[in-house]
Amino acid sequence: MGIPPPPDVMLNISFYCYSRGIITSWPIEYACKTNSIVKPLARDMEPDHNSMSHFSSSQTEAVKDLFLQVLLKCYALGLIGGSCLP
Repeated sequence: MGIPPPPDVMLNISFYCYSRGIITSWPIEYACKTNSIVKPLARDMEPDHNSMSHFSSSQTEAVKDLFLQVLLKCYALGLIGGSCLP
C-alpha cells in the first residue's frame, strides 16, 4: 500500500463514485484506474481499496455531513428532483 492521496482528493473520488452508485472500495479502486472521469478527480493517483475503505470508515460523519450539504445545495439550485421514483 502506497501513500494515500490527500483528503480532498479522496473526498472528490468518494462523492463522484457515490453519486454514480459505486459505493464499495474495490469498484472505487478500479474506477480510479480506468474511469476517464474519476482519473482526473483522483489527479491520476490510484488509491487502493484499503486506502478508500480506511478513508470512508474513518471520516463517516464528516463525509455524510458534507454530502448532505451538497445534496441540499443541488436541490436548491434545481439540479436534482425531489423524488427517488424511476
